Amino acid sequence: MSKYTLNIADFTTTPGPRFRSMGDSSAEEYFFDYILKVLQNEDFNHLTINLSNTWGYGPSFTSQLGVYFLEHFNVMGEVKNKVTLISDDSKEPIERFWNQLALENKRIENE
Repeated sequence: MSKYTLNIADFTTTPGPRFRSMGDSSAEEYFFDYILKVLQNEDFNHLTINLSNTWGYGPSFTSQLGVYFLEHFNVMGEVKNKVTLISDDSKEPIERFWNQLALENKRIENE
């Protein structure tokens, strides 16, 4: 089993909106064109995403990534076991990711 690392700065230094239809460098584009390819590898075990070296994050980018991860893994605990976010810059996008993940998980549990 393999551990992977993606650096968001290799994708963009200006992370954009939630969805492709809303603009460039969206969370949707990053998840489906980059992250999902890693998650679908047969030897995938863990993914670290480095959020450093960007000009900042709008709240929608990291929170939407949380939604996509939960939809992929179906269980919040599995996301916590398989995904780590790191940043040398600000911890705020990491907190936003996990907060949105918790909110989305709660919403799903209440359906």
